[in-house]
Amino acid sequence: MFRAAEALSMNYYIMRCPMVELIVKDTVNRALQSDPTLAAGLIRMHFHDCFLQAGGPVYDIPKGRKDGRRSKIEDTRNLPPPTFNSSELIRMFGQHGFTTQDMVALSGAHTLGVARCASFKNRLANFDSTHNVDPDIDTQFANTLIRTCKAGDNAEQPFDRSRNTFDNNYFIGLQNKAGVLSSDQTLFSSPQTRGIVNNYAMNEAMFFLDFQQAMVKMSLLDVKEGSKGERKPATEKEGIYTEMLTLLVLIVSSLVIVSGNVETASPQFSAMFAFGDSLTDPGNNNYLTSLAKANYVPYGVDFYQGQPSGRFCNGKTVIDLLGELLGLPLLPAYADPLATGQNILKGVCFASAAAGILDESGQNLGERFSFRLQVQNFESILNQLKNVMDDQELTKYLRSSLAVVILGSNDYLNNYLLPSLYASSYIYNPADYADLLIKHYTRHILALYSLGLRKFFLVGIGQLGCIPNQLATSRPPPGKCVSSVNDMVGQFNIQLRSLIDQLNKSHLDAIFVYGNTYGAFGDILKNPHAYGFTVTDEGCCGIGRNRGQITCLPLTIPCMNRKEHVFWDAFHPTEAVNRILATRAYSGPPDDCYPINVQQMADYR
Repeated sequence: MFRAAEALSMNYYIMRCPMVELIVKDTVNRALQSDPTLAAGLIRMHFHDCFLQAGGPVYDIPKGRKDGRRSKIEDTRNLPPPTFNSSELIRMFGQHGFTTQDMVALSGAHTLGVARCASFKNRLANFDSTHNVDPDIDTQFANTLIRTCKAGDNAEQPFDRSRNTFDNNYFIGLQNKAGVLSSDQTLFSSPQTRGIVNNYAMNEAMFFLDFQQAMVKMSLLDVKEGSKGERKPATEKEGIYTEMLTLLVLIVSSLVIVSGNVETASPQFSAMFAFGDSLTDPGNNNYLTSLAKANYVPYGVDFYQGQPSGRFCNGKTVIDLLGELLGLPLLPAYADPLATGQNILKGVCFASAAAGILDESGQNLGERFSFRLQVQNFESILNQLKNVMDDQELTKYLRSSLAVVILGSNDYLNNYLLPSLYASSYIYNPADYADLLIKHYTRHILALYSLGLRKFFLVGIGQLGCIPNQLATSRPPPGKCVSSVNDMVGQFNIQLRSLIDQLNKSHLDAIFVYGNTYGAFGDILKNPHAYGFTVTDEGCCGIGRNRGQITCLPLTIPCMNRKEHVFWDAFHPTEAVNRILATRAYSGPPDDCYPINVQQMADYR
């Protein structure tokens, strides 16, 4: 079935139209910017043609296909119906030479586009003799589908929450029993394919690679030879159109993978306002007199055009990635002169490297916006918003916005754990210090509440005893973390989770959610290979023991296998870890987010 691949040529267009691929790629790019929903249809066209009449290659592989001599509706019977179970899908794909892994990867194309109600309404009523609704559907998601279908058989339901973004949310949805079609959810329900789904849900890069390889394999399927196909003369207008259309289908898949994001989905919150430290600083400290800056290479090596932005990471922060899941753009840094007018309507990031809950935390590193100052900065942003909204509009806007707080690490790393510079460890025992932090933290949260915010995602402190800096400084036994440090931050997290309950009881018009970064990070460190990581105890960029004694310096050459590293530098995680944490925050179970996750917060009224 792949035997005719030699009939194609890498250089088929080199003489006839050497610029055709660049022309089509540019055309596709502009078309997708205008209408991002085209991506799903074009990928489906490629899938349809390859299973029925053969389509073209996706990446840099042989070109020069012939058109099939027939195109009839009955041929679509060879496509897998939406009711197939995993065994039927494995058998059908296997008949075309695809492995089980190929099949699951190709199913991931459902990360784009929608399904019509007619294809899944059988799951919503009179499902079988014992169940009215398919038991493999999450109850809340089933209610969503039922509401969709009230509009009729042609009503459309996105396959995942980021319908125009090529990502791994499709597989995360399957884990949460939110597959739209039976043929989707069966991939997680079946032991034959569940492991592959879990791998793709945890490791987006693995999905991208396998999808690319499977699409290339599909493009070599049933190539037409001789009289079985025809190639219209390139001098004919119709012939040129056919070839351009074929190339368009070939290129669109690589475009959506390379860009990752065709266009963000409709935002699930009016805006997001982020408060934090270097874990989420998008460049605020670039404008301050501070030693805590990341505005130099190799920071940002995997960010936009490989340029440093001020983010303490090789790529995107957890706030950036959570924003993607929510359909929001990158948040501007508060201190950026461009953070005005229309640029702030979708939110602002106030995070500042070295900042803490306490004003004095991090003062050894120079200027920073402490939590108190970040609240004041938010108030100044509100004054700007009052110029474009009336009181009623602003109230509604703030109530439907998300506030994310990721603070506390510097109150330990750049305060309590530096007895030569700070007296806090002499004055307070760990329990009393955690109590002090929570009292200040509560005061600032209530200040934000008084300013109109009503949806709060309050993130605990991660396992600081496991970061390269602490491993290098305290030198625990190999494979171990600094348990005393983890115990300290654990006490803070326990009190923060308790605060969540108190706030939810006393402020019934708001929702407060605890993000269990400590537990999520611990899971990654305990099971690194399940997430695709091979290095857990040293930075990708740094100097000395554990590459953590001195953090990433200007022009330092970082490791090449960044996606296999948990830590980017002495203190901060890689983008790969940030992506996992963002996903767990967005759609994780109660162990990750208590009492609900961020996705559920969006629907909270």
